[in-house]
Amino acid sequence: MATRQLPPHGAETYTPGLRSDVEVRSGSTVAVTLPLVIGATVQGEVVGPTGPAAGRLMYAWNEDTSQVFRTTSDSAGMYQFVGLSTGKYRIEAYASGTASPAVWKTRVYQQRGTLPASQVTLSRHYAHSDYDLIVYAASASRTPSAQLSGATVTVTNATTGASFSTRFSTLLDNEQTAQFQIPSGQYVVELRTAATSATPARVLWLARPGGVSRYVTDRTQAVPVKVVFGGHTFSGGSFSETASR
Repeated sequence: MATRQLPPHGAETYTPGLRSDVEVRSGSTVAVTLPLVIGATVQGEVVGPTGPAAGRLMYAWNEDTSQVFRTTSDSAGMYQFVGLSTGKYRIEAYASGTASPAVWKTRVYQQRGTLPASQVTLSRHYAHSDYDLIVYAASASRTPSAQLSGATVTVTNATTGASFSTRFSTLLDNEQTAQFQIPSGQYVVELRTAATSATPARVLWLARPGGVSRYVTDRTQAVPVKVVFGGHTFSGGSFSETASR
């Protein structure tokens, strides 16, 4: 049986093909037809503390099929994955082999009949060798929330007033995370949800009412998060689609 090694890292525009349950008999030739489908393209830009993050190892992991694609950012910090099959992807950027990756998510579709494959350009993301604060938000119902899709997270130093902002991924999911590289200090976490057809954009703050971390609409209830540079602080909570005070 002759085999052909498919590009393992998305080096072509076709998705990797797979066909199972092929019966092979000794002394006979079995013809196997494996249709190739135009795959999706995902591209974007990664930056570091001093500018474009060149030479960063990038992975695109299909959470539905466990397929993994790999590429490297160029001198301008640009990257591109091609030949992606349909699914929800976890995009990871590594500064080094031991560093915590920058992570974001997206969903793409391969060519479906007359419908063309997805061509996705993601917003700029920061990829550092270390992260001091990781903020998460989850829907209280644990169901995918459009209000989290592309929502803005801002952390503000309670002493100096310095603030840092980033956005959640635009993937429809029940939980999102944002990563920050920031100086040590006490930080107030603000979540500006995305507007939907049913709800306007809202501003929420991370608090601990009743000792439970969650996002509330009352700014005075906000509880600062202690961040130590290089300390990998992980903080966040749930929010209600109709948040109460």
